[in-house]
Amino acid sequence: MRILPVLSLALLIVSHSALSQITTISGTISHREDSLKYISMSTKPAFLFAELQGDQFEFIIDGEFDRQELNSAYLVLSKNQFTNLSSLQDALTAGNDVKWGRDPIAFYIDSSEMILDVDAKEKTAHVAGSKINQQQIELSEFRKKKQEIFNEGKMSMEEIGDWGVSENLKIVRKYPESLLTVSYLNNILTVPIMFAGVAELSPGHLETIDTLISELEQHGHSRAALNELKNNFEVVSNTSSFSGDYYIPDLQVEHTEAVTQSMSDVLQQADYVVIDVWATWCIPCLNQHPEFERLALESPENIKFIGLSIDEEKADWTSRMASHPLKYDNFWLDESVVKTLKDSLNINSFPTYFIVEGTTGKVVNKAFSVDNIEEMVSGLNTPTETSF
Repeated sequence: MRILPVLSLALLIVSHSALSQITTISGTISHREDSLKYISMSTKPAFLFAELQGDQFEFIIDGEFDRQELNSAYLVLSKNQFTNLSSLQDALTAGNDVKWGRDPIAFYIDSSEMILDVDAKEKTAHVAGSKINQQQIELSEFRKKKQEIFNEGKMSMEEIGDWGVSENLKIVRKYPESLLTVSYLNNILTVPIMFAGVAELSPGHLETIDTLISELEQHGHSRAALNELKNNFEVVSNTSSFSGDYYIPDLQVEHTEAVTQSMSDVLQQADYVVIDVWATWCIPCLNQHPEFERLALESPENIKFIGLSIDEEKADWTSRMASHPLKYDNFWLDESVVKTLKDSLNINSFPTYFIVEGTTGKVVNKAFSVDNIEEMVSGLNTPTETSF
């Protein structure tokens, strides 16, 4: 085994204060094809390689890792041997023996002695007791799920991107102590189209990030890292195109009982109306219906929950309502009405949730996760003005 100099990598990896100068990375490989005879590992201080003797491997890194930085590493199993980082990266780019996006198995160095359980088929590295690596696996598995939904072709890139940000925020929120969480938030704030697949973060996403930043302050992150994150958040918040007041247009909507009503009449039935804009082709929309229904049934009498279907075909909506009835009012919008709603409220992804003042039609909260509804509803005050 040889250790060669390595260039800095554009990958993310985590730890928390300086680790021992000697770091041991060992493990077992499962589901390895016999043709995969070599293993390479790239980290910031070193590039290492070895010929496999069975399914066990061990690398010893003579280098220091700073726990205040993300310390990334990846393994590559291959048929051919690569004796330096440059030759491996060239091969990954060529995509013959090995390929970017398929073969590198990413993990995070957060201990001076790590034992990995590497799955050659799934391209994952499980590290017992390592929260950062568990977080990495969760994020990786969700990326695969998002790709599957994209391949189905039922949702647009914007819709998948918006939903993807919401789901990723749920994952990173479970790990407030992780530098990977800080890195992810900075990435989607500064380059959302690259790291989130959306041109701009929604108000709901920004609200979740704001709450998460407050939580991060309780978990020992450096002041410099938190200040950078706060500055990025402030810049995005101040320049968001979602700023300003929105009012829901007075649309004509059709109830499940084939009764057409004006939106103003529906809103007048409560002090506040929580609206779910959804469609039968939107799998994330359908998955969140049970939680939305629970909230509707448990809400105070002065708060009404409704669903607005944007299905092009009315029959798709009525069929879904017949097979999966919901215990809150649902309405269907004609195609021309859907366009008015989208243009008036800047809707570009689904599901999208709103909280609207019943007496004024003013949108008081827009584009948030279903997980935030309960907290938002609990803080509502009774409106007094009338705008309709």
